[in-house]
Amino acid sequence: MVGKLCDPAASNRVHGLVENLPRHEPPRASVAAPDVARYIDLQDGQRRLGRAEFPPRLPRSNGGHFEVRRVVRAGGNGVVFEAHGYSPAQAFERTCAIKVLRRQDNARLDRFDNEARVLREISGHGAIAPFYDTGRVALRTESGDFDVPWIAMELGGHNLREHVLAKGGLPPAAVLDVGTQMADAVGHVHALGFIHRDIKPANFVWRAHEVGPILMIDFGIAKRSNEDVSARPLDSFTRQGEFVGPVFFSSPELIAYADDQTHPVDHRSDLFQMGKVLWYLATGKTSAGIPSKRDCPLGGKLHALVVDLIADDPDDRPVTANEVLVRITALRAPR
Repeated sequence: MVGKLCDPAASNRVHGLVENLPRHEPPRASVAAPDVARYIDLQDGQRRLGRAEFPPRLPRSNGGHFEVRRVVRAGGNGVVFEAHGYSPAQAFERTCAIKVLRRQDNARLDRFDNEARVLREISGHGAIAPFYDTGRVALRTESGDFDVPWIAMELGGHNLREHVLAKGGLPPAAVLDVGTQMADAVGHVHALGFIHRDIKPANFVWRAHEVGPILMIDFGIAKRSNEDVSARPLDSFTRQGEFVGPVFFSSPELIAYADDQTHPVDHRSDLFQMGKVLWYLATGKTSAGIPSKRDCPLGGKLHALVVDLIADDPDDRPVTANEVLVRITALRAPR
């Protein structure tokens, strides 16, 4: 039993952060997407499969469609298109992102499909990227035809790692604001029976404007707490050491699991990673061990929480994300 849903008062404040966000103005009519390049380069492992043109429209499972606009983000694993979502009655609903997988190896295909499954089950929380739809699209390259998966979700902005690299650590008030949202989102994931396993600054994005509401993203290696995925392709990332990323954001149990898939990893691993992320956001620094209290921008108060979160023994950490949320909320309270 992971624990109950997070503290209602604190959780209500998190949801209230998004209420005043600017709404997208709909186009006057559904028109063809502008004549822009919508290409994607496909790859299987280290082998290039060729370039394909992405279609201007994707059918939605509810009978509506997505109008694919332009590439807004591209990386080694995928491409993100901006899109307009339309209802079955052709009414504009929202601007969103279409995330498309470039790399067609078994591990990444399994990871991508897993993300769609998890997002479908946990969507609905104010600090978790909203899930709109998923499907597959037939793409043709010079190497042949490929059935490529896509996910429609909220777009979001820069991730928190990019922010810190460009501007340094967040102001103390912003750290606590983001920490509140983060703990509430992680608590929601845990209460529904999942663990994320890949909590790091790059997996949280600003929802609209910098220093405000955030969205938790990338659930490719998330799993149910009691689910054994050690034999699945998605978990080959743990054996290759890829998913744990920079070692300073990984819990001791995740590192042990990379060598021995029988090593237990539960929701407290997410709490360890959250402690590492909070310190990074507050100071712009990472630490392989216990960070220096002198670097704490909150007079040592955040340091005490972080040290508890990153205890080597999971039994020495806070028990639930709700406990972390309560402690962060207390740090925000006026003295």
